[in-house]
Amino acid sequence: MPDSYLTIEDGHVSLGGSLLPGIFRRMYISGAVRFDQAEQDPKSGTEKTAMGWEDAEVNLVLDLLTDEVSDCYEKLEELNAIFIAVDANAKPQVYDVTNRHVTARGISQVIFSGFYSSERDRNDTIQATLVFTEHNPPVTVAEDRSAAATGSTPKAEASAPTEPDSVIKIDLAPGETLS
Repeated sequence: MPDSYLTIEDGHVSLGGSLLPGIFRRMYISGAVRFDQAEQDPKSGTEKTAMGWEDAEVNLVLDLLTDEVSDCYEKLEELNAIFIAVDANAKPQVYDVTNRHVTARGISQVIFSGFYSSERDRNDTIQATLVFTEHNPPVTVAEDRSAAATGSTPKAEASAPTEPDSVIKIDLAPGETLS
């Protein structure tokens, strides 16, 4: 398995052990509260209840320049090939993050989840935005902690419901009723 790290340092971005084309310009990270919205009869609008946190997003902006090695369009094609590539199980790659800004926000693993590009008519430069979505969202961790604290089994691992010992089963023939 190839290196599974996202590294952002010294003006460059490495993904899975490979240096990405382009010059790192900026990074911004977003996080938001997840709400459960229910419409209230006969009130207008919705009632919002905080339910945890949305997955954080890490956005990296790269400038793809035209140089003596390749033009900005070839660099864009290279990034696009990385974005649409999937592993043998057809699942996106999970990357461990090695950047202090990202880890300071509590994000340790991400998935390459979005890719945008734009250009202007002024020069031979394309601006690419790579979007990485948090892989282990805090809401999952909080749900696991909550289940551990109460001694219950998390929903994903819950066993099938069983009947209580006091239930008596009676098989009836077609058309037969209990009196």
